Amino acid sequence: MAFKTEKTQKTPSVVIDTERGVFEISGSVYPENASKFFKPIFEHVDDYLKNPLKETVLNLHFIYFNTASSKLIYEFVKRFNEARFKTKVTVNWIYDDDDEDMQDTGEEYERFFPELTFNYIAEEP
Repeated sequence: MAFKTEKTQKTPSVVIDTERGVFEISGSVYPENASKFFKPIFEHVDDYLKNPLKETVLNLHFIYFNTASSKLIYEFVKRFNEARFKTKVTVNWIYDDDDEDMQDTGEEYERFFPELTFNYIAEEP
Protein backbone atom coordinates (compact mmCIF):
# COMPACT_ATOMS: atom_id res chain seq x y z
CA MET A 1 0.00 0.00 0.00
CA ALA A 2 1.58 3.26 -1.08
CA PHE A 3 -0.98 5.69 0.34
CA LYS A 4 -4.26 5.62 2.24
CA THR A 5 -6.59 8.17 3.83
CA GLU A 6 -9.84 7.64 5.66
CA LYS A 7 -13.08 9.24 4.52
CA THR A 8 -14.35 12.29 6.41
CA GLN A 9 -17.44 14.41 5.88
CA LYS A 10 -15.57 16.66 3.41
CA THR A 11 -12.89 14.33 2.03
CA PRO A 12 -13.00 10.94 0.34
CA SER A 13 -11.18 7.79 1.26
CA VAL A 14 -8.16 7.39 -0.98
CA VAL A 15 -6.31 4.12 -1.53
CA ILE A 16 -3.28 3.97 -3.78
CA ASP A 17 -1.97 0.45 -4.25
CA THR A 18 0.99 0.73 -6.59
CA GLU A 19 1.79 -2.99 -6.31
CA ARG A 20 -1.55 -3.80 -7.96
CA GLY A 21 -1.86 -0.60 -10.02
CA VAL A 22 -5.15 0.38 -8.34
CA PHE A 23 -6.11 3.94 -7.42
CA GLU A 24 -9.38 4.43 -5.52
CA ILE A 25 -11.16 7.61 -4.50
CA SER A 26 -14.52 7.22 -2.79
CA GLY A 27 -16.83 9.72 -1.12
CA SER A 28 -17.52 13.43 -1.13
CA VAL A 29 -14.76 15.80 -2.19
CA TYR A 30 -14.98 19.35 -0.90
CA PRO A 31 -12.01 19.87 1.38
CA GLU A 32 -11.15 23.31 2.78
CA ASN A 33 -8.09 23.38 0.52
CA ALA A 34 -8.47 21.07 -2.48
CA SER A 35 -4.93 21.69 -3.77
CA LYS A 36 -3.43 20.76 -0.41
CA PHE A 37 -5.62 17.63 -0.20
CA PHE A 38 -4.62 16.43 -3.69
CA LYS A 39 -0.91 17.28 -3.42
CA PRO A 40 0.23 13.97 -1.83
CA ILE A 41 -2.08 12.04 -4.16
CA PHE A 42 -0.50 13.66 -7.21
CA GLU A 43 2.97 12.94 -5.82
CA HIS A 44 2.16 9.22 -5.54
CA VAL A 45 0.54 9.18 -8.98
CA ASP A 46 3.53 10.89 -10.57
CA ASP A 47 5.97 8.48 -8.90
CA TYR A 48 3.90 5.49 -10.03
CA LEU A 49 3.60 6.72 -13.61
CA LYS A 50 7.38 6.87 -13.99
CA ASN A 51 7.31 3.06 -14.16
CA PRO A 52 3.68 1.86 -14.14
CA LEU A 53 2.35 -1.66 -14.36
CA LYS A 54 1.00 -2.84 -17.73
CA GLU A 55 -2.54 -2.17 -16.51
CA THR A 56 -3.83 0.50 -14.16
CA VAL A 57 -7.31 0.76 -12.67
CA LEU A 58 -8.99 3.90 -11.33
CA ASN A 59 -12.00 3.21 -9.12
CA LEU A 60 -13.76 6.54 -8.75
CA HIS A 61 -16.92 6.65 -6.62
CA PHE A 62 -17.93 10.23 -6.00
CA ILE A 63 -20.96 11.21 -3.96
CA TYR A 64 -20.36 14.93 -4.49
CA PHE A 65 -17.52 17.25 -5.43
CA ASN A 66 -17.26 21.02 -5.65
CA THR A 67 -15.85 23.10 -8.50
CA ALA A 68 -12.33 23.38 -7.03
CA SER A 69 -12.19 19.63 -6.56
CA SER A 70 -13.62 19.02 -10.03
CA LYS A 71 -10.59 20.72 -11.57
CA LEU A 72 -8.24 18.55 -9.52
CA ILE A 73 -10.14 15.36 -10.33
CA TYR A 74 -9.73 16.34 -13.99
CA GLU A 75 -5.96 16.79 -13.39
CA PHE A 76 -5.87 13.39 -11.65
CA VAL A 77 -7.41 11.59 -14.63
CA LYS A 78 -5.35 13.68 -17.07
CA ARG A 79 -2.13 12.35 -15.55
CA PHE A 80 -3.21 8.80 -16.38
CA ASN A 81 -4.38 9.83 -19.84
CA GLU A 82 -0.94 11.22 -20.58
CA ALA A 83 0.61 7.91 -19.48
CA ARG A 84 -1.73 5.75 -21.57
CA PHE A 85 1.11 4.68 -23.86
CA LYS A 86 2.91 3.16 -20.86
CA THR A 87 -0.08 1.54 -19.13
CA LYS A 88 -3.59 0.47 -20.14
CA VAL A 89 -5.89 2.61 -18.01
CA THR A 90 -9.40 1.54 -17.04
CA VAL A 91 -11.65 3.99 -15.22
CA ASN A 92 -14.45 2.42 -13.20
CA TRP A 93 -16.87 5.31 -12.65
CA ILE A 94 -19.01 4.15 -9.75
CA TYR A 95 -22.13 6.11 -8.84
CA ASP A 96 -25.26 5.68 -6.79
CA ASP A 97 -27.92 4.25 -9.09
CA ASP A 98 -30.30 7.12 -8.30
CA ASP A 99 -27.69 9.81 -9.12
CA GLU A 100 -28.03 10.56 -12.84
CA ASP A 101 -25.99 13.76 -12.47
CA MET A 102 -22.93 11.83 -11.29
CA GLN A 103 -23.36 9.33 -14.14
CA ASP A 104 -23.53 12.27 -16.57
CA THR A 105 -20.40 13.74 -14.99
CA GLY A 106 -18.55 10.49 -15.64
CA GLU A 107 -19.66 10.62 -19.26
CA GLU A 108 -18.29 14.18 -19.49
CA TYR A 109 -14.92 12.97 -18.22
CA GLU A 110 -15.01 10.21 -20.82
CA ARG A 111 -15.53 12.84 -23.53
CA PHE A 112 -12.42 14.66 -22.23
CA PHE A 113 -10.41 11.43 -22.25
CA PRO A 114 -11.82 9.19 -25.02
CA GLU A 115 -8.60 7.15 -25.18
CA LEU A 116 -9.26 5.69 -21.72
CA THR A 117 -11.65 2.81 -21.08
CA PHE A 118 -14.59 3.90 -18.94
CA ASN A 119 -16.92 1.46 -17.18
CA TYR A 120 -20.05 2.76 -15.47
CA ILE A 121 -21.13 0.91 -12.37
CA ALA A 122 -24.41 1.78 -10.66
CA GLU A 123 -24.60 0.81 -7.00
CA GLU A 124 -27.31 0.97 -4.39
CA PRO A 125 -26.75 4.07 -2.22
